[in-house]
Amino acid sequence: VVTVRIPTVEPVDPEASRVTLSGLDLLPVPGVPGTWSRTVTGLDGDGLKDLEAQLVDDARNPLGVRVEDVIGFDLTPPSGSYTVYARYGDALGNWSDPPLSDTVLLDLPAADDLPPEVWSLAPADGATGVDPRSNVACLVRDLGSDVDTTNVELRVNGVAVPRRVLPVGGRYLVVGNPPAILAENTTYGASVTAADLAEPPNGVTVSWDFSTGTLADETQPPSPPTDLTAAVNGDCDVSVGWSASAEAGVIAYRVAYGEWPDGSATDLEWQTEIGVVIAGLPDGEYWLGASALDNVGQESALATLGRSLVVDCGGMPGTPGQPGNPDLDGLARGEIYPPGVIVAEVQPPLSVANLGQGWVVRIFTVSGRLVEDFHAETDGEDFTWDLLNREGSRVAKGLYLVRVFDDGGGTVREGYYLNR
Repeated sequence: VVTVRIPTVEPVDPEASRVTLSGLDLLPVPGVPGTWSRTVTGLDGDGLKDLEAQLVDDARNPLGVRVEDVIGFDLTPPSGSYTVYARYGDALGNWSDPPLSDTVLLDLPAADDLPPEVWSLAPADGATGVDPRSNVACLVRDLGSDVDTTNVELRVNGVAVPRRVLPVGGRYLVVGNPPAILAENTTYGASVTAADLAEPPNGVTVSWDFSTGTLADETQPPSPPTDLTAAVNGDCDVSVGWSASAEAGVIAYRVAYGEWPDGSATDLEWQTEIGVVIAGLPDGEYWLGASALDNVGQESALATLGRSLVVDCGGMPGTPGQPGNPDLDGLARGEIYPPGVIVAEVQPPLSVANLGQGWVVRIFTVSGRLVEDFHAETDGEDFTWDLLNREGSRVAKGLYLVRVFDDGGGTVREGYYLNR
């Protein structure tokens, strides 16, 4: 049983609020304000879960909360022999006796008993003439229970050094941060100690040696990747590719994107492969770039696409210069039009079709501030937004969250609308 309590200053309206655990709706606990609960079963799936809440208090003020990987479940029964019993009965209430039975053998994979793998040592084992400003780094992964990133230790000549643990495409880059201060023409011993998340944990320590040379005049960051390409494929995912940086010491790449032309960046995780697919990118116009990371922890400049990337996989755009003009009577109950974020010179108006009596349409800024709310008084009523807020002032340009609630406060649909 998972119970979540979110304390607020003002009482929360449980019927207008929604709390989910990776898409699983939690129900308000009667008589306990600000508390939601759910019994999680094996059908709900193992693994880490994200908590997301859209709260509305009695004064109709909204609040958005999201916490990733807040709780994990292992709902797999242990290996072994199980006996299943069943009884059958008739319409008069007579039951079979004794019950039927059958025995099943549940043979699950063996528990994780292997330690993490460590490779790609930097500087390389036995290397000579290493620049004294080089960083000490390696890659670590565990294909069983994953790496315990909080307990990774990096040492140089037996002394623990500050380090960062960066996710890199299913593995982790362990890198000294800041770099260890190494002397010229000296031999060093480095080691990394890591463990996994198994019970009990499996640990490993890998050691290696290298020798420094004379201090170089300058340590340059790697050159950025070249030949950056991006295309929207048939599934409306964005495929990004590039050519590797020229330097031999480059160990990872990262893609970033944002709203065209200069919106704030969203960074993907570091990865060792050339190319990446960005799935589920909302319709819109984006800038896109990629950078490289070398084995001393230096990041290159961002190589950009040099043009905007347009993602347009939804909606019913109108003819040039004219907004889309759908027949709202033909849309499903509570359906939002346009169905996706459309970027056009003239935007189709935001409409919600065929609302039930007592249904509510609420429009929020992406920061969670309520700007408009519409209550349907009759069954089958349509709503079209005039781009005014509740005070009657025209709203600013930007992206807005649209949510449709039924007369019981449950969320029927939600989407986004771009006001240009």
